[in-house]
Amino acid sequence: MDGSSSPNQPGVYGALGTSAAGNTPGGRNFAGSWTDSLGNLWLFGGQGYSATGTEGWLNDLWVYSPYAIAATPTFNPPAGTYASAQSVTISDSIVGATIYYTTDGTAPTTASSVYSGAIPVSSSETIRAMATASGYSSSAVAAAAYTISLPSPIAPYIAVNGVWNATPESAVTVAAGTSVSLGPWPVSGGAWSWTGPNGFTSTAREIDNIALSVGANVYTATYTVGGASYTQAFTVTVNPIVPYIAVNGVWNATPESAVTVAAGTSVSLGPWPVSGGTWSWTGPNGFTSTAREIDNIALSAGANVYTATYTVNGATYTQAFTIAVGGCGAANPIVPYIAVNGVWNATSESAVTVASGTSVSLGPWPASGGSWSWTGPNKFTSAAREIDGIALSEGSNVYTATYTDPNACSYTQAFTVTVN
Repeated sequence: MDGSSSPNQPGVYGALGTSAAGNTPGGRNFAGSWTDSLGNLWLFGGQGYSATGTEGWLNDLWVYSPYAIAATPTFNPPAGTYASAQSVTISDSIVGATIYYTTDGTAPTTASSVYSGAIPVSSSETIRAMATASGYSSSAVAAAAYTISLPSPIAPYIAVNGVWNATPESAVTVAAGTSVSLGPWPVSGGAWSWTGPNGFTSTAREIDNIALSVGANVYTATYTVGGASYTQAFTVTVNPIVPYIAVNGVWNATPESAVTVAAGTSVSLGPWPVSGGTWSWTGPNGFTSTAREIDNIALSAGANVYTATYTVNGATYTQAFTIAVGGCGAANPIVPYIAVNGVWNATSESAVTVASGTSVSLGPWPASGGSWSWTGPNKFTSAAREIDGIALSEGSNVYTATYTDPNACSYTQAFTVTVN
């Protein structure tokens, strides 16, 4: 307010809580008043005139400061998200002002830390500051929130039955009974800790022969270095399907998903588990079934691929069975390769688990000779050897390649791309 008030004068209130030289209380009697330790004059109520000139008892509180109010501190760089540690400076427009600040979320007071130079910010935090100067009252508290999002140094590696993946990979689908180890890099510096299913914990970098149950098993590694912590989740999905094949009524003694038989042989497919969940099948010539076991399947010369889909507890798993009928070589010449975001797997691989939005290409060998054809989800077909940027939906996506060699022998290979 401007410090003056005349009899019968209406008040000029301005914006509530905002100082302005033109603000002035209306003329009044019987008001309460006092001064504070900074020399500010406070005025409350009394009988007088409102902003409209109406006379009556007033219920308003005014403060007159004979000094300027210190400006609100400013921060450089401004609040925001940064990919590296920052050095934050605080300034105030009042020359000689003392700046007090906190980084623990509390409001600053004159008992807080005094700003004397750049404040290092290496993790996400909020800085709060206020400024005071001799003869000046404290400004409003200013706050700036900084989010530091440093790139993770963790490179994920997984070993399946003792063979480590050639490129970083954090998710894999394996058969029941597979031995899996997790060994992220870097191999030295910092400290590691793990959490996993059934209360699992470890402080080793590499964890071997991890306990796996059917479905997704998530183990999370935390790597701490230089005062910062980073995490990486590893997802190992166990396919519960155990493949069994009967040739002329005799079931294989150990799991087996491919067999070569003579023309006219009777073949049945009966994967486990025998109870729980539901089954569905696809196969040559539009074959479908919802039985677990399919008997006396129709076979033509070359490779015949039947794919079983098992759904349990909301999750879906697939298993391809390949029955090669005599006249052609028993060995499938197809070598499966998969590219994830443009990077081809170093060794043959027909199944991979990826994150949503990942670009996946399928490019089996041999690269020349013979001809190719594909079938896949949503009636997908192609006559190319390599198919790029394939359409993927959540869950298992099965694309089946058929290769016909120069001797007219046909072979098939199923590729399963599971999207988390």
